[in-house]
This record gives sequence, C-alpha cells and structure tokens, in this order.
Amino acid sequence: MSDDVTLNIDFADTEPIKTESRFSVLKSRFGLKVAAASTGMAGLVSCVSAETSINWTSITDLLEGVTTIFPSIGNMVVAIIPTLMILAVVGFVLYFFDAILDAISGSLKIFRR
Repeated sequence: MSDDVTLNIDFADTEPIKTESRFSVLKSRFGLKVAAASTGMAGLVSCVSAETSINWTSITDLLEGVTTIFPSIGNMVVAIIPTLMILAVVGFVLYFFDAILDAISGSLKIFRR
C-alpha cells in the first residue's frame, strides 16, 4: 500500500499576476491632472519670482533671532547634564542598597515560620 498523494492541477486556466508599475498613478486621469497642475504652478512661480524682487529683510531678521536662541538652549542642556548624572548615581546606589536589604529580609523569613 502506498501513501503517495498526487494532485492533478491544470495551470493553463490561471492568469499570471500583473504587477503595477511605479508610474501607475500617472496613468489615471487624476494623476495626469495633478502632474500637469504641479508642473504649471512650478513654471508660474519661476516666472513671477523673476519679475518681482522679494524683500528678504524680514525673513533674515527672523532667522537671526532664532539663531540667537540656540546657543542658550545648548548651554541649558550642557548645564543640566551633571545634575542628571548625580541623580542617576544616587538612584543606582539607593536601588542597590534596597535590593541588599530585600535580600537580607527575604533570607530571614525562614526563621519567622
């Protein structure tokens, strides 16, 4: 007696899996409209910026104000690091002694029975 099992499968009726390309969005009408609109807007921005000059003084003042804040934030972070390290060491020592006391009290529970 044989325990072999044979399956008769006909692959002639199956369709191959169709993979979508990376540009499948552009094939739809919506994708074409979005691509055309974004290209047109990019062209308009370059035309408008070439005709008029942009006043950059307010933007540069804003950026200079932001850059003056960053060194003080860096100094604050550097100043708090020693305090955090001291708290971490003290917490570790206290946890270590607490674990030692728990171990001692756990070992003395044998005598309380």
